[in-house]
Amino acid sequence: MEVIPGIELSTEYEGKDVHIVGLYYDYEDPDFQSAVNEFTQERVRRNQKMCAKMAADGIPISYEAVEAANPGAVITRANIARYLYDTHYISSIDYAFSHLIGDTCPYFIPREKISPEKAVSFLRRFGGIPILAHPFEYHLGDEGLDLLLQRLKAVGLMGIEVYYCKHSPEETEKAMAFAKKYDLLPSGGSDFHGTNKPGLELGTGYGHLFVPYSLLAGIKRAKHGIPDETTKIFFCDFDGTLGTSKKDISPATREALDSFVYDRGNLFVLSPIPTCFCPGTTERSYTTATGRRPSSGKRSPLKW
Repeated sequence: MEVIPGIELSTEYEGKDVHIVGLYYDYEDPDFQSAVNEFTQERVRRNQKMCAKMAADGIPISYEAVEAANPGAVITRANIARYLYDTHYISSIDYAFSHLIGDTCPYFIPREKISPEKAVSFLRRFGGIPILAHPFEYHLGDEGLDLLLQRLKAVGLMGIEVYYCKHSPEETEKAMAFAKKYDLLPSGGSDFHGTNKPGLELGTGYGHLFVPYSLLAGIKRAKHGIPDETTKIFFCDFDGTLGTSKKDISPATREALDSFVYDRGNLFVLSPIPTCFCPGTTERSYTTATGRRPSSGKRSPLKW
């Protein structure tokens, strides 16, 4: 099974809760971990206040009890609703959101949120692929969604969720049209949240969802700066294949490789072998290397 780094950030846009998904970010960066921890703590503080408000009115709940029922989880309103249901205070999870902790309900407490623009910039800062999740769940209308996409594209949005568990065929087609209009990567997701969403299965949604693997392949190419599916990768050994008897590369070979990588956007990879002298230098280096077009678009010699 292939596992990739992923995060979903809740943001606020015109009074609506807009979600930005991030993929392939540098989750090991200390600054990233610190920022995410602060996001989590803000959610904790909000949930503590919400539970305390309900308890003050005689509802049998405490944040500590919800936390104990969900070990290791990031507590959300869905966990609070599930707790009230499991302890038989309410007859359905939907009731919690329609009467108790929904956005317009008496025990709802908003938490401080960042804008979707800041979420996109944050993810780009750590090398992530920011994607607008389930675009039609915000009920912005076509013009409103178009405006949001314009704003987010301007600050670095890279994708839009085209395949989603609740999308009708028409919505999927419309989302793909937006992806093409703004040169965004199409993505997909089931929005699986465990038992908090009965009947929703991981990967297949409500049974009709299919997310092509090719979408992930496109996201990977974008992450690594590979132009498109026509990109070619040239693998070879150094000794006896690419290098001369002096463990060097001839000018003609170097020119051909430069053209293969920089002029045509392909990749060049040397197989792992013991360290050797770098061609044209007096320093040793690993011979495993990849040449690719620099992000600046400027041509520079291949690194060995």
